[in-house]
Amino acid sequence: IQPITVPITDDDIIEATEQFFVDLSNLVTNTPITITDNQATVDILDNDNIPGVTGISFDNDSVVVNEGDGTATINVLLTGNVQGGVTVDYTTTDNTAEDTSDYTLTTGTLTFVGTDGEIQPITVPITDDDIIEATEQFFVDLSNLVTNTPITITDNQATVDILDNDNIPGVTGISFDNDSVVVNEGDGTATINVLLTGNVQGGVTVDYTTTDNTAEDTSDYTLTTGTLTFVGTDGEIQPITVPITDDDIIEATEQFFVDLSNLVTNTPITITDNQAT
Repeated sequence: IQPITVPITDDDIIEATEQFFVDLSNLVTNTPITITDNQATVDILDNDNIPGVTGISFDNDSVVVNEGDGTATINVLLTGNVQGGVTVDYTTTDNTAEDTSDYTLTTGTLTFVGTDGEIQPITVPITDDDIIEATEQFFVDLSNLVTNTPITITDNQATVDILDNDNIPGVTGISFDNDSVVVNEGDGTATINVLLTGNVQGGVTVDYTTTDNTAEDTSDYTLTTGTLTFVGTDGEIQPITVPITDDDIIEATEQFFVDLSNLVTNTPITITDNQAT
């Protein structure tokens, strides 16, 4: 056996398995023998791809954006020098955030020339509405990686959280339209209006109850409890009606409380004024 030694170049480029030939020719002998196999192949296996490390991923797969920012940018990262470059498709998908009402469905293809650390951005329009909402989320998904190398997509989904910018603590929420109501004993009832400030996604409910101060249940008014339901429209008013007792006793001005509690909503609004007199 006589060996043929061929130097192999160890680069840092991720490549498919590559091949070259070794050819034999010009046999010189004074005998009738021939070359019975004149070509060998040599396959060079790449050593630069590290599964789970090199490939396509999100630079940050948990993005937070304010509703008022107008767009969300999600960066996609190539790790490793990749021969011939790569392309990858992307699309947005609803989670709690919905196409059109919260963001705009965005699809496309990213093209990487193949440089380690290369970043290509995905830009998604965000809808700035006037509705008070909980933080909402959509997905960005990667698929259909095209490359002549063994790299893969190592992180195929990012989340984008949209922070609401319509809730103004201390201003928006549930309150009394007037938290100091005066009624004549002979009026029969007292109406206390509860106000919703802000357009609230999904509506809200709130409980109410009357409580004695100097006025007493039965002798001066009737204990009244219940739940108010708001569809969620800014400026919406729901009334609480409390029966007033018209007796024949001369009395000083008397007072009872109306208390609000147990606000139920999927948004960050609060009760900004929880007691009326």
